[in-house]
Amino acid sequence: MMYRENDLQRGHAANERNKDHGSTTDPRNQSQHAQYNAGGYAECDISDGSADGNNRHTQRGETQRSGTHAPPGAGQPSQDPQVGYGGYAMDNVATPPPPGGRHSEAVVSPKNMQTVFLGVCVLNIFFAILGTALSQLDVIGGACYTFWGYKRNCDSVSYTIRTQLLTCTPTRTRLQVGAAFSIISIFLVAGILCFYIREAVIKYMTRSTGSLPQAQQYGSVQGRGAPLKEIILARKKWIIVGLAALVILCEVISWAMTVSIYISRFCEGAAQPRDNAYGPGFALLIVGTLLLLLALPGFIIMT
Repeated sequence: MMYRENDLQRGHAANERNKDHGSTTDPRNQSQHAQYNAGGYAECDISDGSADGNNRHTQRGETQRSGTHAPPGAGQPSQDPQVGYGGYAMDNVATPPPPGGRHSEAVVSPKNMQTVFLGVCVLNIFFAILGTALSQLDVIGGACYTFWGYKRNCDSVSYTIRTQLLTCTPTRTRLQVGAAFSIISIFLVAGILCFYIREAVIKYMTRSTGSLPQAQQYGSVQGRGAPLKEIILARKKWIIVGLAALVILCEVISWAMTVSIYISRFCEGAAQPRDNAYGPGFALLIVGTLLLLLALPGFIIMT
């Protein structure tokens, strides 16, 4: 706008000089000045009062422009979801969540938790079998007590005195109770493993034959066609949890009998120095119980 005003001033000054000297201007220059002046006045009359970066007022029906040129395709929305209007990238565009739900980013998924729980059950039954067979109380001199009797030489496989022949009644009773609950816990853990074995067999048969075996019995839940995995580890979930809770209870009772014998010191002089200590079988029972106790809450929450 400023250069147009300067041109107008120069044109008026030239006309004044021509008038003073009595000379006439070139008709072509006069027509150019007339057109230029008319365009300038028209622009000033039509302007809405706003100017852009080049001091140029926007015309009626014309959008206001900045000092920089708009990129190609600025008037059309981009087809790229990561690019906004005008072709510029949008940094804060919300991206859709990854597939897989809330467990996709989890460290332990439900399937992995089932595998962990299976491994814990295998370790538990292994420790229970070894703990039931090995020494519960070691006696100074190489002797020991197991759930099955007294050994003068704990490294041998033969028993010096069987449990039912022990003369100390409290010790005999507690060893028998400990052996009974230890065996019960072994069978309960075996029942949990049967669910996993049954699931593995059904999956193998499904992959081999390409169809679900015995679909009427195992392939649906109340006629709704639920997967086999849901039947065994979702529908039977609380059965597994109940069995695991019973296993923990039985194992606690089992090694609690050993603790009772150790603390009470039945049939021996309490004033005499202690001549026994906890054996490796007792330690294995406690380790198996703690492993199952730690894995059970995760199995309940994640499955």
